[in-house]
Amino acid sequence: MLVVDLALSVITLSVCFYAMISDIKTGKVANKALTFSGVFSLFILLIKILIFNHDDLFLYLETAGIMLLFSVAGYLVKFWAGGDCKLIALIAITYPTLFYVNYNQNRVTLWSILIIAFIIGFIYLIIDSVIETISKKSLFDKKQIFQHFKRSLIMYLRSLVYLVALNQIYTYFISPYFRLNNIAYFFVSFILVYGVNRIKILGNIWVIIACVAFDLVMIIFTRNLTMFNYWGVYILILFLMLLRAFMHLHNYKAINTSDVSEGMVLSKIDTIIMNNSRIHGLPNISDETLSSRLTAEEAKNVKKWGNSKYGKTQVLIVR
Repeated sequence: MLVVDLALSVITLSVCFYAMISDIKTGKVANKALTFSGVFSLFILLIKILIFNHDDLFLYLETAGIMLLFSVAGYLVKFWAGGDCKLIALIAITYPTLFYVNYNQNRVTLWSILIIAFIIGFIYLIIDSVIETISKKSLFDKKQIFQHFKRSLIMYLRSLVYLVALNQIYTYFISPYFRLNNIAYFFVSFILVYGVNRIKILGNIWVIIACVAFDLVMIIFTRNLTMFNYWGVYILILFLMLLRAFMHLHNYKAINTSDVSEGMVLSKIDTIIMNNSRIHGLPNISDETLSSRLTAEEAKNVKKWGNSKYGKTQVLIVR
C-alpha cells in the first residue's frame, strides 16, 4: 500500500503549500481546501488501516489524538490563529503511519514538523529583529525596554509556579498510566506558560497562592523534589521567553492613522487610549494577536478618531 501512503503525502504537502500561499496573500487559510482534503485523506487512510494494517490503528489514534488536542490548546490560549490550528489538525489526521519516525523509543514524526516550523520562524524573527535594531531607531526608550524585560521575568516566575504543579501532577497521577515523550512534554509546558499569561483567572493572586500551596504540599508528602526532573525545560522556556521579549520590542511599526486599514492589528497601548474616546465603533483593547484584527468598520472609525481633538496622527501596529 505504498502508493496510498505516497498519495496521502502528496495531498498533505499540496495543501500545506496552498495554505502557505493563501496565508501570505490574504492572511487567512481557506476552510474549503482543508476540509475537502482532510475528509478525503482521512477516509482513505482509515480504510487502509482497518483493512490492511490493524496494528497501526492504536498508533495512529494516539499520535493524531495528541496532536489534535495540542493544536486546539494552542488556539484556545491564542498561541496561534485558527488557520494554524486547522492546518496542524489536517497534518495530524492525514499523515501516513508508514512514515512515522521513532527516535530513542519516542515517536517524533509530527513533533519534528512543529520543531522545524518553530526553528525556522524563530531564526527569521531573530534576524529581522537584529536588522531592525541596527538599522532603525527604537520606538521605545531605555526605561520602557527595562520594564518590558522586567514584566517578562515576572511572567516567567508566575508561570514557574504552574509548571512545577504540572510536573507534580504528571509525575504522580498521569505518568504511571500514560507517558509523554520529552518533546511532547516541552510543548505542553510551553503552551501552559503562554496560556498562564493569557488567562486572567490564572493571574489572580489567590489562585497563585493556592497553586504554591499545592506545590509545597506535594513536595512535603512525596519527599521528592520532582520539579528538578525537568530543569532543562525550565531553562529552555526562560531563554525562549527572553528571546521573545527581545523580538517583541521590534514587532511594531508606526504608521499614519489615516493609513489604517482592515486586517491590521493595533498595539495594546493605542487601543487603551482609544477606549477613552466618545467615538463609537472603535476596537476593543487589543491583545496583539490575530483575533484583534481590525474590521472594515473599526478601521474607518480609527481614522475618524485620528482626526478628532484627542486623536493621534500616528499609531503603532503589530508587524
